[in-house]
Amino acid sequence: MIQPTILLTRGAVLDTFRLVGEYPHIETSWGVAGIVFPEVDNFALITNIILPSSKEVSRGFSVTTIGGSHLATCVAWLQKQYPLIRPMAGNSPAFYANTEYMFFSKGHSHHVLGLKQQSRTDEQSTMESVTVDGLSIAIAPLANIVSNPDEEISTNLFESCLSIRRNLKIELRLYFYNRTMANLRMPRPILVTPTVIDDVYAPKVPMTSWHLDSQGEYLSQIRQLATYGCRTKTINKVNSTNNGLNLQLMIEHPMWSGVLMITTSDTYPNTRPDLKIVDLKKPTGLRVQYHQENPKLKVGDVWSRGDTLLDIVMKHEARGLL
Repeated sequence: MIQPTILLTRGAVLDTFRLVGEYPHIETSWGVAGIVFPEVDNFALITNIILPSSKEVSRGFSVTTIGGSHLATCVAWLQKQYPLIRPMAGNSPAFYANTEYMFFSKGHSHHVLGLKQQSRTDEQSTMESVTVDGLSIAIAPLANIVSNPDEEISTNLFESCLSIRRNLKIELRLYFYNRTMANLRMPRPILVTPTVIDDVYAPKVPMTSWHLDSQGEYLSQIRQLATYGCRTKTINKVNSTNNGLNLQLMIEHPMWSGVLMITTSDTYPNTRPDLKIVDLKKPTGLRVQYHQENPKLKVGDVWSRGDTLLDIVMKHEARGLL
């Protein structure tokens, strides 16, 4: 068997350490995803971790579980968007031209139990990702906090401030299993040493969109629009500023002369959306009838923090903009 080559972005490492550090006295879990070449099961690049939904993860003193629809929905959405993501490969776009985005397995922490290797249950779960779930490659990280998360608080009288220092050391191990190993009936995953690369050399996988992280609320708002008589189309667009993926909603109503275009970033609803009214019947370049930067309107006239999509629609209607 050929020894696998596993790459790991620095961003994925730091995100893992931040998550584990949030739970120093209990265990936690997360999803692991990245890039493979089709039909090659001994190379993988871990680009990002997927944070669990608070409703679908349980954390305890000596056990943690993760699952549910949120993780699967996020992976499916990122896979669908990968053709948009792939060109954002920094210094090496050509290298990733024929790659695919996939879910690798689940990572978890074990420091409370004091185990520095997978348990037999962990091994079985990693192997079943291939033999039962059908993955070509399974990579299961295991994290351990190996030094006490002691906090040192000191006072700087000269600058009238408190200084807080937290010493925390975390070890991360990656366990690997693939189709070749399954065909050879190898009894357990193997421990691999990854190569950490700078994020600039890999496609920048964005955070999942707000409509996935708050899917119930999003679907409720879409139903509100439908009840109001609106038709809504959605597309995803690359944000040229931060390489994130924006969600664009094109909202129509039989009584309107234009289309309300609401473009949200992955930080929405904490940041305001981009708002435009477009007349699709006019030639390109003359279609935009209104933009949120209109000096005659204040931002609060058409959007305020906490507004639903229907609130935005009704504010535009109330001002005769549609």
